[in-house]
Amino acid sequence: MIIFPDINDVQLTGRLAEDPQHRTLPDGLQIANAKFTVGSRFLSTEKKPVSSTFNLVFFGPQMTDIAKRLVADDKLLIKGELRTRSTSKNTESGNTTSKNAYVRTTTEIIVRVVTRCIDIDTDDSPVAAVPAVTALPPAPTLSANDNPRAWSK
Repeated sequence: MIIFPDINDVQLTGRLAEDPQHRTLPDGLQIANAKFTVGSRFLSTEKKPVSSTFNLVFFGPQMTDIAKRLVADDKLLIKGELRTRSTSKNTESGNTTSKNAYVRTTTEIIVRVVTRCIDIDTDDSPVAAVPAVTALPPAPTLSANDNPRAWSK
């Protein structure tokens, strides 16, 4: 039996839909968020190209410094991982069990590497403004002895 570890790795090429928004949390953690649009070769029923928009999250001082140099419509190669978070919302005061309460689930890409791409048709400028930087160490690789799912087989 071959055991494959879980892999959470995303690699996308596309354009920033907006300038990154920067903020600092009360505990001092720096965060930047941006919308990222990826085009598709598939066409919709109206024969128009289809695009998908993703939420990007830049954590830590190194990645937020890089995000400060990015602007809308930059063509980028993004590498990171998917994270899903849920938040409870209530339209009434404090009662999350009321029928007006709902849970909102958001899937985001936690950015680990950013590389600015050259658009050969439209861009003649140098690409030195955004270096490729890995802000977080890669996840450890699990062996068969470390994977609890393998123990039951």
